[in-house]
Amino acid sequence: SGIVFLTNISNEDIIAFYKNASIAVYPSIAEGFGIPPLESAILKTKTLCSNATAMADFTFFGDNLFNPENLEELKNKISLNLKLNIIDTVAVSEIIRKKYNWKNISAEFSNHVQSKFQSFI
Repeated sequence: SGIVFLTNISNEDIIAFYKNASIAVYPSIAEGFGIPPLESAILKTKTLCSNATAMADFTFFGDNLFNPENLEELKNKISLNLKLNIIDTVAVSEIIRKKYNWKNISAEFSNHVQSKFQSFI
């Protein structure tokens, strides 16, 4: 056991790691948007995600959000997820695909920009 740091990983290898993982865990206490948990979840990998950052908005993870400073909670959630299928990985993957795609994001951005310019007219 231990930590292995991998660098210069191809996209194909990253996808293979996600698809072959039993679980993906993101115990971040300082994260921007949080792309990695979306990547693992969209590939239908069981995903546990910190609720202490912007990733708290990922409510589709349900009970698989956790406080990264609560080690007992994290251990329990990892153990439970390794034993059971407590999250519908297919449903979560579909939610992410629908919410985070270019069409939806560009439409939201366009609406936001237009609403800001309306105040100048």
